[in-house]
Amino acid sequence: LVFPFEVSFYERYGVKVRFVGHPLLNAVRVVHGREVVLPKLGLDPAKPTVALLPGSRRREVEFHLPVMLEAAARLRSERDVQFICVRASTVDAQDVACMLKKSSFSMPVVEAERYDALNAADLVWTASGTATLETALLLKPMIIVYRLSRLTYLLARLLVKVDHIGMVNLLADERIVPELVQDDLKPERIIEESRILLDNQKVRVGIVEKLTRLRERLGSPGAADQVAEMALSMMH
Repeated sequence: LVFPFEVSFYERYGVKVRFVGHPLLNAVRVVHGREVVLPKLGLDPAKPTVALLPGSRRREVEFHLPVMLEAAARLRSERDVQFICVRASTVDAQDVACMLKKSSFSMPVVEAERYDALNAADLVWTASGTATLETALLLKPMIIVYRLSRLTYLLARLLVKVDHIGMVNLLADERIVPELVQDDLKPERIIEESRILLDNQKVRVGIVEKLTRLRERLGSPGAADQVAEMALSMMH
């Protein structure tokens, strides 16, 4: 099982199951701290830092990154903030580079040690998906974004009825972090939410507390080892 809520589903059908922990708890590991990571990227550890995660598919990046870059340029014009772009291995580096060239300023692209980079950020703008859970496990305030083609979005709305789209908010069954979906995904909305998450310490602390509780619900590291031990015991 990947999530704790799956236990009740299987038990309804008489299947004996036990949730031992989410596998990402083993994978999300920080090696180097902010004071090491940011200078290596040519950035200042003393400045507020925003990490951009535009998605793991080319189409997602095409929908999200231009909006993110415009929001970054506007936010940068009003305050001293720096940015990093975290590229998923499934997205072509040249595609990302071409989009970044259209920005009014340059930002480093992180391709390895992504968890170190996320951990070094004060705020994360991330496409909906597994990246939101990775960011949550690092206890980072975030803004979740997602945009589809209009036809695909309309079809999805007909087929799926949910209050949230971000995995973090779905698991918590509440809006822990902001979601900007479809027509709400605009530079001004990203900036509006970013001001709150960067400046309002009470809001930031509240988010971190809720993410901490969510991380605790997802178990503890070593889930893969426990599954292997259970499998071996069943074989004997």
